[in-house]
Amino acid sequence: MSCRGSTTYAKRWSAYIRYQQALGTALYGTDRPEWKLPEAFTENLHPALGKFLLQESQLAAISAQMQAQFCQVEFSTEHAKLRPLPGLLKQKGLTANRIEGWRGEASQAFRSIVARYRCFECPVSSSVWKAAEREIRQAVSEDAVLLPNLPNGVVAIAGLAKDVDRIQKEVEEMVQRAANQLERERDGVSEEMVMSPGMHSILQQAGLQSVFTQTYPALSITYRSDTQRLVLSGLPTEVIMVKNWVLEKKLEMKQRTLDLEPDLLGFLSTANSEEISQKLFTSCGVSAVYKMENKGLVLVGASEEALSKADRLLKEALAFQSVEVEDEAVLRKQEWAKLKRQLMEANNSSGQSTVSIQLSHQGCVTVTGFRKAVQDVADSLSRFLNQHSCVEEAVPVRTTAILIFLQEHKATDWRQRADAEEVSVRFQDKKPQVVLGGARFRVQGLKRLFAQLDAALCTDRLKIIKPGARKYFLEKKQIISIMMKDKKCVVVLQEEGEQEEEEPMTQAVKTVVADVRRPMLSQSSPEAEQRREETVPQAAEWNSPSERQWSSADQSRYKPSESMGELEALHTKEGLLIVLRKGNIEDASTDVIVNTISVDLDLRKGAVSKAILQAAGPQLQGAVRDQARRGEAEYGDVMHTDGFQLKSDIFHTICPFWNDGAGQAEQTLINTVKTCLRDAEKQKARSLAFPAIGTGNLGFPKPLVAKTMLSEVQGFGHKRALTHLRKVVFMVHPSDTQTVECFVREFRGQAQRQGGPSRKHYGQSQQDRFHSSQSEQAFFGQVSSPTLGVHSMGIGH
Repeated sequence: MSCRGSTTYAKRWSAYIRYQQALGTALYGTDRPEWKLPEAFTENLHPALGKFLLQESQLAAISAQMQAQFCQVEFSTEHAKLRPLPGLLKQKGLTANRIEGWRGEASQAFRSIVARYRCFECPVSSSVWKAAEREIRQAVSEDAVLLPNLPNGVVAIAGLAKDVDRIQKEVEEMVQRAANQLERERDGVSEEMVMSPGMHSILQQAGLQSVFTQTYPALSITYRSDTQRLVLSGLPTEVIMVKNWVLEKKLEMKQRTLDLEPDLLGFLSTANSEEISQKLFTSCGVSAVYKMENKGLVLVGASEEALSKADRLLKEALAFQSVEVEDEAVLRKQEWAKLKRQLMEANNSSGQSTVSIQLSHQGCVTVTGFRKAVQDVADSLSRFLNQHSCVEEAVPVRTTAILIFLQEHKATDWRQRADAEEVSVRFQDKKPQVVLGGARFRVQGLKRLFAQLDAALCTDRLKIIKPGARKYFLEKKQIISIMMKDKKCVVVLQEEGEQEEEEPMTQAVKTVVADVRRPMLSQSSPEAEQRREETVPQAAEWNSPSERQWSSADQSRYKPSESMGELEALHTKEGLLIVLRKGNIEDASTDVIVNTISVDLDLRKGAVSKAILQAAGPQLQGAVRDQARRGEAEYGDVMHTDGFQLKSDIFHTICPFWNDGAGQAEQTLINTVKTCLRDAEKQKARSLAFPAIGTGNLGFPKPLVAKTMLSEVQGFGHKRALTHLRKVVFMVHPSDTQTVECFVREFRGQAQRQGGPSRKHYGQSQQDRFHSSQSEQAFFGQVSSPTLGVHSMGIGH
């Protein structure tokens, strides 16, 4: 029971509380109790986290934050001790409840701070840790603390929560990877499956690699082409899964045996099947390959559709071509071996086989492989074999006298070249002809040379039906020969019964030959141009001083030579000789020949251009492209090039396809002929040879071509004075009988319209020609009979 009273001190009232026995202490005064700091307490930490928090940067940050709670933190590796700061008791209005609640508030604040950190433990064995330690330490770096506890089989990582979250995923993957690797090393197996390269290629297309690398990243699938084995390395379950998949795919495969030519089978058997299949099938998205078996070539594919596509692609891409070997001695030449090596290296580069060259037993060379390469190689080999084959060809000349003249007086023009090119030269009197033997391309060059030498000589015949003429000539033969040497002539007695090429003879004949040296065209040679100008007066001087010169009257007596394939001839009033001849355009002995080419400038297209390219050599193709404007050409263009291995220069013309007269095709043909004639005259060419332009693949009507070309040539001289061009030859291939007939009809029709002077003259006998010439100033004088049986005459003036 308590009682409350009041006492008065110095007139003041003071309240008081009486002493209570139950409190056990005084409530005020000097004996009252003092405030005490709360006891320090401890928070447990993971050793790894404690190690991280002991870092100076983390320790300072936490201490600064805990001072707001009047708390001091002392860290060890496994604990954090929290002590109250003295400032706690100095707070204004401090109450017992505040002191008693300090611990709870400090603990809550500390845990809130620690929540920003995180620690995790990753189970790991010592072997796994050894395998992955370096990689894990690199991943942890300085962002966290790594604390291995191998006895307990864990690795602890502590740090800021955001860093630990990132690191945890990486470390767990590293540990798992290392564990799997160790498991593979301990339990893994390696098995091999026999598999051809073709089958491996098909399985690859079906997803062998892509499917299992996604499912089993650590599974190793490799193919050894040298042993033809598929090697599987991994856990037993993984290897079994792959083997089952492969066997299932094999059972689903389709096969088809192809019936191919033996040459193609031979090429494919030696080629790399995997490379060929990749090039032909896989690159086109076709799941198929081929393999060689005893029964032949077998296509293997994922489906029947794939086999059909592969069959079509294979037959479209491959081809073979046989090249006849005319002279097997060519195959033993070093040049042949060098050409083969160059072609094989050019077409089989980078380890890929595209063509093969084999000598068959039938006397021919077989080229097999990819179609374009086969065509190019076969063309090169054919051209080489054709040019280098040893042949013997005859060059017919007009008379025996020309033959003797060439042998005795023109040897300097041909002998040195023949010896250098190893071409044999024989002269046959009975034909008469020059027989050349040697490599074809060299023989062709000498053949053109002899034809030009023959054309450059003037020949005439004199039939003397007088008693004693033969005896007189035989007695005076040496004297006549000496006289003829000074005049550069040869006089030959034709015995009774002998025949010359041009005309049958039954009487004794004296043939006179003189060299008028008709020059050959050389577009780029000033010396040749000078010789061309100098030789014309020499020819005139040899004939006679009258107006009856070589250029017109002698030409009017020109008769086509059947031995040279000449069929018809016409003359214009201006003295232009127009000849129709059967033969190959590349064999023409004119100064210029005309070629027809396609608009893309490919000389391998078209019979005429291909033949000229083969005779002139491969340099001609480049020359044509150089002449074209910017590598392009248009219809009606005419381009000039050298003849290279041909002795004639070449005009290359471009004509369009025939359009049934609806377009400009006919006018283009007319303009082309005019351009060629005009350019030949400008270049001072004396002779020009045309093919039957447009009668082949271009589809021009053959009668129209014959009429148009002949009319344009005839009319050319009417419109301008001709000072150089003297002869135009139409060369028609002997096999083109329709075109030959069209030109023959056109020539004969033109001759009738002109009154037939040229053709009418061909029908005159030698006797009529001799007597008709007696009234003119001629090379031969009148025959006199001073004594019985002896007749004499003067030669020359």
